[in-house]
Amino acid sequence: MTPIKEVTFVLGDALEIIAKHSDPAALLYCDPPYINHEHQYRKKVDLKALLKLLKVSKAKIVLSGNSHFSPDLKGWWMDRKLVANNSSPDNRKMEECVYTNFPSGGIRL
Repeated sequence: MTPIKEVTFVLGDALEIIAKHSDPAALLYCDPPYINHEHQYRKKVDLKALLKLLKVSKAKIVLSGNSHFSPDLKGWWMDRKLVANNSSPDNRKMEECVYTNFPSGGIRL
C-alpha cells in the first residue's frame, strides 16, 4: 500500500469542486444526502446534476449512499454493507453502499 503524500480538503459547492478537480490524479469522496432523506439537510443538492458530473469526471470517485444510485451508475463498482441506523428509534440496520468508478473489490454494475 502506498502512503498518501498530499491530501486537500475542500469546502464549497460540490458541483463546482467536482468540475474543477476532474483530474486522473485526483480522488474525490462524495457523501450526498440519501435519496428520500433530503429534508434532513440544510442545503438542497441536485442529485441528478451531481451524478451526471461524477459520471464524466476523469478523477477517481468514491460515492457513498444507498442502493438508489445503482441504476444510474452502470459500469461502476459497488460494495454494500449493513450498518447501524443511529437515527432509527429501534437502531435497526440499514444498507450503506459505496460506489467507485474504478475497480475496488465490489461488484460491477
